Amino acid sequence: MSDKVIKVDPWGEGQGDFVLIDADSFDENFHTRYDDGSDQGGPKEGTAAFLRAKLDELGVPYKAGASKADLQSLFDQNKPASE
Repeated sequence: MSDKVIKVDPWGEGQGDFVLIDADSFDENFHTRYDDGSDQGGPKEGTAAFLRAKLDELGVPYKAGASKADLQSLFDQNKPASE
């Protein structure tokens, strides 16, 4: 077991915006990083966290457990023409 934990996107209902898991348990075939692991502030473009932030800016509602694909679809449908 590692002392390090990482944030991943939720995979089920009611898990909130992110789930903390042991870094040794991370499986790239199952988990999606909530952020890029850096402490540089703001979510990395292309991540589910980035899409959530953009949808929040646009005032577009989404389910707490929405998948990255669902978030991307919502963003594509609602993004300003300039993006």
